[in-house]
Amino acid sequence: MGEVGHKVMSALVKELLRNYYNIDDNSKLDLDTAIKTLIDSGEFSEEELIILKLTIEQAHNSEITKIVGWKKSAINDRLTKIAKKIADFLGTEYQDDKLLKEVAFRLGRELTRDEEKFCWKVIRIGHPIKKGITIFNFRNGKDDTKRGKDKTEG
Repeated sequence: MGEVGHKVMSALVKELLRNYYNIDDNSKLDLDTAIKTLIDSGEFSEEELIILKLTIEQAHNSEITKIVGWKKSAINDRLTKIAKKIADFLGTEYQDDKLLKEVAFRLGRELTRDEEKFCWKVIRIGHPIKKGITIFNFRNGKDDTKRGKDKTEG
């Protein structure tokens, strides 16, 4: 997968942190190991540790902003930095490129440049652009009327 002008955001790790109590045991163990190692090596500031803990505990951004005293955008930026540190520690299985590989696998083909750009846009904003349109079932074609077929769909 080639990069199409994206900023590494560690969306995959952010989602795992936000859904910590619902992820598989192997992912949880990986996260726990990374977090402990990074804490022990002094990689996180006091504020980052608070944001990390509150995110894992599924606190809403409004709660985190009140506790830390920062704007929502600053909290999101810091969470992105935290997730990137964890993703960098854990390696390729936790990098955002894995998401694009999964999309290509589900489609049964490589992504076009436009499809890859679309996927990075969705990853960057952290939610579907339109209701029901995800990186696994996006529209393609010049007229935006053809539906990409997900191999997992019947």
